[in-house]
Amino acid sequence: FPAFLLLYFAVRRQWRVVFTAAVTFAAANLMAGLIFGWRCFHTYAVEVMPNVGTFRDTWPNASLMGLWCKLFDAPSGHVEPLWQNPLCAQLAYFASSAVVVALVAWKMRQAEGRRQADVAFALCTIGMLLVSPVVWDHYFLLLILPLAILWKAVGPSFRKRAVILSAICVLLTIQPRWVWDAVIPGDGEGISGIGKVSSVALPIHTLTVISMQLYMVLALFVLAYLQVKRIVIKDADRSIGA
Repeated sequence: FPAFLLLYFAVRRQWRVVFTAAVTFAAANLMAGLIFGWRCFHTYAVEVMPNVGTFRDTWPNASLMGLWCKLFDAPSGHVEPLWQNPLCAQLAYFASSAVVVALVAWKMRQAEGRRQADVAFALCTIGMLLVSPVVWDHYFLLLILPLAILWKAVGPSFRKRAVILSAICVLLTIQPRWVWDAVIPGDGEGISGIGKVSSVALPIHTLTVISMQLYMVLALFVLAYLQVKRIVIKDADRSIGA
């Protein structure tokens, strides 16, 4: 993350973009090392990355990893797991991520025209959020371009545009803690102090209100996947008719 977006250009064999991204990444890190000192990389690898991993089972993590950790690997105490089994969480994450990557790669291979390529890029961006280990609510700003692409691609379809409007509402408008505080008993996740106990989400909460953002991202993924297929079939029919 966000190197996942390079999958789009690699599958389409746009190697110049991949090479430019790699060079830019190396140059940016070289500049960071020269300015901040090379120890910053050691600090990031040894201290920052392991600490980020401790947030995978927290309520706001809206990725596939977040879902599976809340259900099967929740050591932080923020949620009650359905079954505490870290191996099951890892296997479920890798299996679901493999499905997402395979579907994204397949549709990117099919995309030929500009319209197909645009929707395939939107699909890739949405897939990136699904497979990223940690996704916070501010990550959804990355969906602004995919949402615009899908809005144009689906045309006047009321049902499809209703899905897009629902995504804008759930992902970019509503603060999820408003829903959590109204549904989950207690004082909210992470609150502590005299006379207060942090809320602990049950599996039913994990599968419903806590995962509503993930479900919305999944709905967008399905919409983008089907839209690429629809454009491919429509363009093929036009070619036959011509």
